[in-house]
Amino acid sequence: MSDQLIYYQSVLAEMRARLEALEAERAGLMAAIAPLETMIRSLSSSAYAKGAASPGEPNSSIYKDMTIGDAAVHFLRFSSIHKKTREIAAGLIQGGIGSDSKNMYRAVYNALTLRAAREDSDVIKHGNEWEFRPKSSPIAPAQP
Repeated sequence: MSDQLIYYQSVLAEMRARLEALEAERAGLMAAIAPLETMIRSLSSSAYAKGAASPGEPNSSIYKDMTIGDAAVHFLRFSSIHKKTREIAAGLIQGGIGSDSKNMYRAVYNALTLRAAREDSDVIKHGNEWEFRPKSSPIAPAQP
């Protein structure tokens, strides 16, 4: 074999080994993140139960500094049932969303549609209604 071929094979092997290590590290981080997300959702739910401003309360400013997509997902997360786009848009407006959009319905619909198209989406569409879907956490690789 030529020296050049041997060199490229060793570079490829090293890159694959680095990629495997990064993928294992990513899986471990994802496994560590999942319980934190659950804890945050639990704490957020209990804050609402204790009288903090909830998404549907008039004059609330819960969505003031959020993007439309993040606010819509937050609204869905704390809704117990599927919601139509117009209901989500109304909830975001009541929650103080800051937007220059002339058509909030269209802005919410577009944000959720783009989000639902992602592989790791946290929203799902059923007919003309949207639902929050918790991201599944990957199974952590076995420790040696």
